[in-house]
Amino acid sequence: MKTQLSQKILLMTTRKRRLKQKQTAQKRKHRMFKSTLTLVACLWIGSASVASADSASKQTGSADDYHFKATLTDGNSSLRSVPLTWPVMSNLLQKDLQDLQVYNADQQAVPFTIRAMSANKQTQKQTRTLNFFPTGDIEKLGTILRQEADGQRYKTVKLIQAGQQYLIIDNPTIDGDKAPLPLQKLTLDWGELGHWMPKSLKVETSDDLTQWQSVAIEQLPYRLSENGVILKNHELRFKQSVKKRFIRLSGAEDFAPLLKALKQVSGDYQRVSVSRSLNWNNVDLKATENSRQFLYETPASLSIKQWRLEGLTTDSVYKGRLYTRSTERMGSKPDNWSFSQSFLQYSIQMNDDLVASQANTAPNRVSPQEWRIDLEQEIAADTIPKLALAWEPLELVFVAQGKAPFEIRYGSRNAQAKTRMQLDQLLKATTPEVVEIASVAQLSAVAEKDTGSSYKYLLWGLLAAAFLMLLYMARGLLKEMNSAD
Repeated sequence: MKTQLSQKILLMTTRKRRLKQKQTAQKRKHRMFKSTLTLVACLWIGSASVASADSASKQTGSADDYHFKATLTDGNSSLRSVPLTWPVMSNLLQKDLQDLQVYNADQQAVPFTIRAMSANKQTQKQTRTLNFFPTGDIEKLGTILRQEADGQRYKTVKLIQAGQQYLIIDNPTIDGDKAPLPLQKLTLDWGELGHWMPKSLKVETSDDLTQWQSVAIEQLPYRLSENGVILKNHELRFKQSVKKRFIRLSGAEDFAPLLKALKQVSGDYQRVSVSRSLNWNNVDLKATENSRQFLYETPASLSIKQWRLEGLTTDSVYKGRLYTRSTERMGSKPDNWSFSQSFLQYSIQMNDDLVASQANTAPNRVSPQEWRIDLEQEIAADTIPKLALAWEPLELVFVAQGKAPFEIRYGSRNAQAKTRMQLDQLLKATTPEVVEIASVAQLSAVAEKDTGSSYKYLLWGLLAAAFLMLLYMARGLLKEMNSAD
């Protein structure tokens, strides 16, 4: 009887303990759920705050959001282009020309694109009559001696091989020509020549008549005559330009008719050079407390290629070092200065000639930069030099939709272009009409740089910490649920 009573008491005690543990676990789950719900709500509010901050800093951009406008002259074509001048380029406030938009008279945005100005192409041409030696003349020359690699022995080399027809053309370099033009093609002039097609023609080049290298041909000469219809081509055009001294044409018996009728060989030389002109503009340097140190902040979208210091007098010499740092910062603390290059620039009058140094290559950059120029000599306040910048010229191409006059709105911290697009296919099919900037006006004071960046970064940091805490709490809740079960 006592044993049964003890078992009942033990069973009731165990049930009470389990019930209490269950109630404790439920309370803990409830507290964990409330904490998790609170943290999720904080995450949602924080993300909404960051999103609203981002949306506030990146507006869609209406015509009133820009600080400057450039009115364009009228035109007749629906596709027009205008060079972007220094007043436009130097006042852009965002990278990659994002704060620039084209509007019509009703302030409606129109499609546009921005591209580099067309390159200048210069072609140098020259035609010269060349000496040539057909098979009979080569036989008279016979053989030549070639020195072996050891320098002790000589080897005889035959200029022709039996059963082959040869034509060797001399392609000499003009005396004193330091940059000779490359040979692009040969023109073969013949007398009486019937139906002729080169079936086995081989073309080779050499500098010493002993070692020959085959060259690829784009076009062969021929003369086709049938039923009174004559088709002919006198040009032998190379796929790549030739710079070797000698050119050898060889073939079987089908090559012989040309050799007998050949009267003259001329070479056409040509070099095409492509260059892009740069625009130069002078800007003021900002003096510092150090009389040898000067600052300049480069425009956000300007592609600077070269630079130099422009003195106020002709007899000027500047020696120093250039340092740079990015203007894009995390918070309010600026980046450290990085050494870019040393320089020595001068402009000195010598008798009747002005001797000047070449411009320096601008430092590479991926973001807007601040420059610091440290000179080795003292500069008086009234003789501070100008900073001359060479930058890549660009042109804006737009579709003239709507009423004229059209205008460019530009310069904004937040507004971004809405209708910039690729017009490559359209530009391949037509050439835009060139218009000009008629006038430039400033519409409002330039806004200061955004100082809320550090606040936004802090919000992102808090969100990241809250997210990690949420993961930790969810992991603990999952463990407790598993242990309770």
